[in-house]
Amino acid sequence: MIPVFNSVTLALIAIFLYVLIAPWRVKSYPEKLRLAIIWMAGAQLLFYLASSGQLFWYLKGNPVGHFLLPPHSTYWYEQLNTTLTTLVINWLIAGVIFLLLEWVTNKGKIYLDQTDIMLVILGTAAVGWPAVFIFFGITFLLTTFWMTVRLIYKKQHPIDTIPLTNFIIPAVIITLLYQEPLLRITKLATIRF
Repeated sequence: MIPVFNSVTLALIAIFLYVLIAPWRVKSYPEKLRLAIIWMAGAQLLFYLASSGQLFWYLKGNPVGHFLLPPHSTYWYEQLNTTLTTLVINWLIAGVIFLLLEWVTNKGKIYLDQTDIMLVILGTAAVGWPAVFIFFGITFLLTTFWMTVRLIYKKQHPIDTIPLTNFIIPAVIITLLYQEPLLRITKLATIRF
């Protein structure tokens, strides 16, 4: 199946990779990821504003589309509201996941370092709702596969830490590239906002 490359997908991949590289002067990696989260939030807000303006000018230039603009219709406002609500909910979900991961880590049940937690937040915000489930599934599958290969071929005992860091970024990119087909296959497209 060929992935659908649209401007949003390519922009999100570019933003995601850029925010991981951009604050290169910061010494510690967790601090770099904190800055990356701020960059991602700002980039998504700018993308929201740009797409809203693009929709407005497209409708204004269309002979029928200007009837979807105020004062004739509330269509444009409804689109703005839906997009902004989805953006806010994506970041709320990322915040809830952060709190859950911090709680689990502090309880001593599993050890995740700060880098993994920050990358999960960044990935969650990048892929959005409901693709976050696909993102977690791909991350789980990649990590499980790696741990199994490591146990079989290196004959090592299981370790206390889970090596998520190497698999979060590929999981985000795979999720962004194949988001629509995977949402249809898994029927997660039905729980969109």
